Amino acid sequence: AHLLLAGLLRCSADVRRRYAALNLVYGYTDLVGTPSRLAFGRRLVFCNSELDWFARLFCPDAATRADASPLRADLPADLPPA
Repeated sequence: AHLLLAGLLRCSADVRRRYAALNLVYGYTDLVGTPSRLAFGRRLVFCNSELDWFARLFCPDAATRADASPLRADLPADLPPA
């Protein structure tokens, strides 16, 4: 989900119009951490330390993690429905 949305955000509006819908399943869409994730140390599948580890591997520079997080992106109105 992360890779698809991150890639689609960088495409032109003409390319985005070619998609009828998006299936955004199992994506790590916020590398910084949503308030709900940060409020709970242990989740059903991953704990905060595991997600932080993944974020460090995926985006080593913490200052750029918000930019690499589709959930925090300024989403264009012409994205297909998810």
